[in-house]
Amino acid sequence: MHPIKKYLTNLFAKKRVLGDNPSLNGLVSADTLLANLVEEKKVPGLAITVLKKGSVFFQKGYGFANREEGTRVNPETSVFRIASVSKPIAATALAYMVNEKLIDLDAFFYTYVPYYPKKKYDFTIRQLASHTAGIRGYRGIEYGLNKPYSIKESIGIFKDDELLFEPGTDYLYNSFDWVLISLAMQEASGIAFEEYVEQKVLRPLRMDHTFWPVFNCAQSGLTDELGQTQMAFEEEKETSVREQSSSDGNTGASVQAQSSSDGNTGASVQAQSSSDGYSGASVRAQSSSDGYSGASVRAQSSSDGYSGASVRAQSRTSDVVKFYSKNKIGFREAIPVDNFYKLAGGGFLSTTKDIAKFGQAYLEGKVLNKELRKEFLSAQKVNGASVYYGLGWQVSEDAKGRPYFGHVGNGVGGYSNFFVYPEENMVFSILTNCTDPKIQSQLDTIIDLLISADSPMG
Repeated sequence: MHPIKKYLTNLFAKKRVLGDNPSLNGLVSADTLLANLVEEKKVPGLAITVLKKGSVFFQKGYGFANREEGTRVNPETSVFRIASVSKPIAATALAYMVNEKLIDLDAFFYTYVPYYPKKKYDFTIRQLASHTAGIRGYRGIEYGLNKPYSIKESIGIFKDDELLFEPGTDYLYNSFDWVLISLAMQEASGIAFEEYVEQKVLRPLRMDHTFWPVFNCAQSGLTDELGQTQMAFEEEKETSVREQSSSDGNTGASVQAQSSSDGNTGASVQAQSSSDGYSGASVRAQSSSDGYSGASVRAQSSSDGYSGASVRAQSRTSDVVKFYSKNKIGFREAIPVDNFYKLAGGGFLSTTKDIAKFGQAYLEGKVLNKELRKEFLSAQKVNGASVYYGLGWQVSEDAKGRPYFGHVGNGVGGYSNFFVYPEENMVFSILTNCTDPKIQSQLDTIIDLLISADSPMG
C-alpha cells in the first residue's frame, strides 16, 4: 500500500474510535507518523520521550535496537549516540566551571592552552562556544576517525590550519570548537573533562544511562597506520540545524549552510565491523592519557550513596543499540568510530529519558543560576544579526514562532533532536540509531502535533 494511503487509512480507523477530540487525534497522528518512520524503513529504531509540566506526556519506542537480534527499542533504557546533543551537556559543565571562576568566557583560549599554535588572531572561549572563532570543520574522513585519540592528542588533526575568518566576524558551526573548549576545561581545572561532566551534570541530575565511548580501536582490525578506518566518502553538505523561522520572518537558523557537526552522510563503506563500536567491559581503568586524574568510570557507589555509576556501567554492556547507516538497498551496520576525543561536541551516549530529564532541569531552574542560564541561552550576533545559536545551544523559534532552545545531532549511527519549549513547558527528546535518516521535516510535524495535543498518552 502507498505510504500516504496507508497513513490515512490507519488515521481514519483510529479516528472512528476516538472521534473528533483534537487532543487525542494529535497524539494518534504523532504515533502513526512515528510508526511509519520504521515501517517505511526511514530508521531501524527510534525512541521518544516528551515531558509536559514535568510529567511524561508521550513516551514510546519504535522499531529495533538491534534488527538482526530482533531487540526492540525501549525509550527508558535503550542507549543511543546523541551526536551534537552532547554540546548542551558540555555547555552546562562549562557554565559550572565559569561559575567556579576556573575559566573566563572572554579570556583568550591561549590563556589555558598556551601550547596551541598561534594564529593571526586570538580567539576567546565564548567565540569557540558560539562557533564564531573561525576554526574549521571536518574535512573528508575526519568525522569518522577510528583512532583512540585523547582530547589533547586530537588537536593534531587541525591545530596547524589557519582560521577561516577573523573571530567574531562570521559563524561556522563545527565540533572542533568544542574539542578545544574541553581541552581548555581540562587545563583550567586539572580534571579530566568527562570526570568533570559526571561530577557536575550527570550525577546531580541522575542521568544514570548517559556516558562516554570506550571503543577499543585495536579490536576492530580495520585501521591503517594512522588509525583511520579505510573508507571512501562522497563529499556532502548538510545543514546542522533545524529549519525554522526567525522573529524577523527570515527562514533558517544560521547565517550560512554548514557541514553537520557529526559528519557528512554520503559514506560508501568498504569495510565494516561486526561490533557496535563499543567493547562494553573495556572501560578505561587508568588516568586519562592527557595526564588528568579521574578519567575512569566509577564502578562502585560513591560516598553519598549514589549508585548511578554502577547503573551506567551496566548500561554500557547491555543497553547500547546497534548503529546503522542506510543506502539505496537498505540498512547496514555503521562504520566503527571512536568519538572519545570529540566527547564535548558529539561523543556522548544516552537515552531519551535522560535527555528529557536534562531539559526539564533547565525548565525548573535546577541547573546553574538564572544569570548563567540566560547568558548561555542567549543567541549570539554577528554584524548585528542573530546566528540563532547561544553558547553550545541552538536558540531560535520554530516555524510557528514558538521559542525553543536545544540541539539537533547527526553522527555515525545516530540522529537526535532535543528541544525545550519554555512557553509550552515541554521537553522533546528523540533519538534514532541511523546516520542522517533525513527525517527532520517529519519530526518537526510530530513535535507540532504533540504541542497541539492537550492530554497525555494513556
